[in-house]
Amino acid sequence: PTGIGVAPTFEAPVRTPDGFTVAISNYSEVTTYGATATNGASASVSGSTVTVSGLAANAESTVTVEAVRHGYTTASASTSGTSLEAGVAPVLGEPVSIDGPQTFRVWKVRD
Repeated sequence: PTGIGVAPTFEAPVRTPDGFTVAISNYSEVTTYGATATNGASASVSGSTVTVSGLAANAESTVTVEAVRHGYTTASASTSGTSLEAGVAPVLGEPVSIDGPQTFRVWKVRD
């Protein structure tokens, strides 16, 4: 008889520059996991960690993880996450010399 498969459950997603990672909280070493993602992203599973990559800054994707175990039905679950927002590079003004025991050059960050 075929048993009923157990769908993955997830921890909170952790944002990365081009996607996110999420841990499978009920991970089992006797189960094989596969993942697919939306929004043009790719997904992979290594141990209990699901990695979604290939997203633009601040973009969302839904990842579906499938759990396959011999003698059990296949089960799946989905979760969503968002990549980090793009950083803003500072704009530097003209250097200013400050005299003292030593001379330094500093740059003022402009708004």
